Amino acid sequence: MKRFLIYTLCICYSFKFSAQKSTDSLSFTPEYKQNKKYIFKTNYGSVFVGYVVKETKNNITIEKNNPHEFINLKKSEIDNVKKYSNSKKIKSEDADGVEVEQPTNNYLFASSAFLFQKEKITTSSHYFLIEKIDYAFSKNWAVTSTCFGILPISLGFKCVYQLNKKNYLGFNAEYSFGSLFSNTPGNSVMGYVSAFKYSSGNIDNNFTLSAGLAGLRSDGFIKNTNSSFSNLAYVNAAYFTKFITRFAFTAETWYFPEVNTGLIGLGIKSINNQGITWTYGCFVFTNPISNVLETTTPLPYIGVLRIF
Repeated sequence: MKRFLIYTLCICYSFKFSAQKSTDSLSFTPEYKQNKKYIFKTNYGSVFVGYVVKETKNNITIEKNNPHEFINLKKSEIDNVKKYSNSKKIKSEDADGVEVEQPTNNYLFASSAFLFQKEKITTSSHYFLIEKIDYAFSKNWAVTSTCFGILPISLGFKCVYQLNKKNYLGFNAEYSFGSLFSNTPGNSVMGYVSAFKYSSGNIDNNFTLSAGLAGLRSDGFIKNTNSSFSNLAYVNAAYFTKFITRFAFTAETWYFPEVNTGLIGLGIKSINNQGITWTYGCFVFTNPISNVLETTTPLPYIGVLRIF
């Protein structure tokens, strides 16, 4: 009788454990098919493309094609999902969103040549004082304006072009109008900035090279000159890499050959949620004196980028 009771208890416990295991396995219904390719857009603005290799109740793991790496995503952070298609009928806005939809399309002061988000307004604030406002009326063209506080001080345009999956070219020109620095009244061009850009990479890792020319009316600060504008050429290099889901490292350097002066900046970007990115960093001015590179004391930097 004793042996019979022991056998009975063992059978009951085995049924309990089996039922527990069955309940656990049915605690959620898989939302995605394994080994299928999807486009995941998060609520903090990043876009990931890859094959689903594992799924739990709260997380999924995807494998990216190039390079082959695994990324864990929380389901609570996924804002939109689309099945990836190699069909030629795939909508152009879906294809564009894979590579270019990012809330981190600027570095510190510099910006990239990635495609624009159509019909979106992007604002880049530096020190909460200088505001750059862009409106994209297509993925290739945008109008841009700069404000000092609440005072608009310039107006211009930007254009970008996608060479292939990871390479882009861009050009921008911006003009300041008025007579703030001129003794001559009336509306006239008081300054301008123009630049060519080349960007390469994706939303997780990219760099941009640019070269341009900045000019300011000479009669406002230089006396007895025959030149209408004082021009200053520059070159710029900027780099961005995401090291964890919501944080990225960025660096940029500027060089002005005519005055032999440079600017170096480093920063950390915090992608708080969709369309908002905070940047905290510092920069130094550099100048070679007697073959020795002199630098200023690091100056703090804070900026915020918003997409509407």
